[in-house]
Amino acid sequence: MPTPPWQIYQDYNESLRQPLVWHTGVDAGFFAEYSAMLNAMLYCLDRGYQFRLYSADANYGYADGWTDYFLPFCPAETADWHHRYNIYGVASWAELRRRGTLRAMALWKSKLAVRHVVGHARAWLQYGRHVRLSDSVKWLTDGTYTLPGLMDHATVNEAFIALDSVAWRFNPATQAEVDYLARTLNLPRDYAALQIRGGDKVTETALLPPERYARMVERLVPGGHVLVLTDDYILFERLQQMVPTVTWHTLCDPAERGYVNAAFTHTAAADKRQRMTRFLATMQLCRRARCFIGSITTGPSLYLLRILGQRAVPIDCDADVLPTIFTRNIAERSRVATRYLAEHKEN
Repeated sequence: MPTPPWQIYQDYNESLRQPLVWHTGVDAGFFAEYSAMLNAMLYCLDRGYQFRLYSADANYGYADGWTDYFLPFCPAETADWHHRYNIYGVASWAELRRRGTLRAMALWKSKLAVRHVVGHARAWLQYGRHVRLSDSVKWLTDGTYTLPGLMDHATVNEAFIALDSVAWRFNPATQAEVDYLARTLNLPRDYAALQIRGGDKVTETALLPPERYARMVERLVPGGHVLVLTDDYILFERLQQMVPTVTWHTLCDPAERGYVNAAFTHTAAADKRQRMTRFLATMQLCRRARCFIGSITTGPSLYLLRILGQRAVPIDCDADVLPTIFTRNIAERSRVATRYLAEHKEN
């Protein structure tokens, strides 16, 4: 039996001697945090650093962080000081000046710089040597990479998919709940999936109307079954009304009226666990769908568009430019989507 990817990665990672401790679940939605973690894993492989994970305070967790839902794949760090002082970096002063956001970001960047200094001092005290933290990681956007034992000469997107196979492994309790929820939907073997977002995403980019998704579904899945990942049950009801010839499925609770990350972060443990498990179950089913329809402006859709390849259909950009989209920030992706939608208006 071949050695599974996670075992290959784990053995190689633990053979490395220079640690980098990545802090996950800081202040963004789950898939923004997850994608950033995979980028950090690739950064460490490229530089020869051992990847370690601090997730005790993860905003998506309810007890232990990452292992609340997933199996461990690397050494874990638990020291409390990581909560405040092991924080991601921001763009350089030159980059902020180029973007025209220097004045707005100067105070924030200065405060983070102080916390980075304190964090590295705390690392020296704990480990007795220099240990890299989250602020050392840079976003990787081009080039080729070697994943020892897994892949040679990989692009960033190929490496992302390979590392996803390492990290995306539910723990037994989560897997059992995901399997149960999947059975309750009674999906056939052949089905499509889509994500339509409400809630606080409107603070980052314009939300797409359900009419646009309905027209895409009518073209791609006439008379079929469609699973909907959404945070607002009203949007699900509108899709049902618009395309009654399709059989619609969702795990969204009828009481849900839009996801707000700040509110979710402070949700009680039991409710957070239930909501995250439903979300992860839907994502797992989206991964298995024959076809997925999504937007480049939302974290879960961007992730699925990235890993599903030809089975994924972007609703707000040309499919042939997708590989250049994945590593862009939300502002840049929003501009691409806005231009595309303006050029492809539908009656």
